[in-house]
Amino acid sequence: GEAPGAGGGSEDGEAGPAAVLDALRSSDFGGVEAMFALRLAANLLAAGKGGASLALLPPILEAAAAAGAHESERPATRLALATLLLNAAVLLRRSAASSDTKTPAICALQQLLTAPALATAPAVAAAAAEEASCRAALALGTLAHGDVETQALCAGLDLPSALDGVGGGGASARQRECVASARAALVGC
Repeated sequence: GEAPGAGGGSEDGEAGPAAVLDALRSSDFGGVEAMFALRLAANLLAAGKGGASLALLPPILEAAAAAGAHESERPATRLALATLLLNAAVLLRRSAASSDTKTPAICALQQLLTAPALATAPAVAAAAAEEASCRAALALGTLAHGDVETQALCAGLDLPSALDGVGGGGASARQRECVASARAALVGC
């Protein structure tokens, strides 16, 4: 059966997890709808207390990966994915999730942190790309903090090296701070 709250929405038409998955699986993922679907998923996780919210994470991340959200040319889509991963990391940490439960989020972070840099240079796009990389680094650190098994998984996926690419050659002070925080949590790597 379905996880509680996994339906398409409430009786009053409120969007729910099924709507998020439908939007992510649509053939036109590159559109604004995908960004909004990821934002909705991030908000559902932020409001969640665990249980059903955590059960929704793997299919949402799978749909986002299949659609290529991590390498979207839309900076806002990458930022929405990074926000989803940061919210998921906080929820996973609060629920004392196992390394196995964290694996889909770690794999999604690997995809996001190793995706090619955006070719766009406008100030708004650059700010969104910077924020996305900071949130991804913070999510990684949150997931790895104090968890030897997750640290080993991160080492196996070469995530410490992926952090080297955050910000490219011109990382901002904030990016350097977020990467340093993630590296501190990856002490076992």
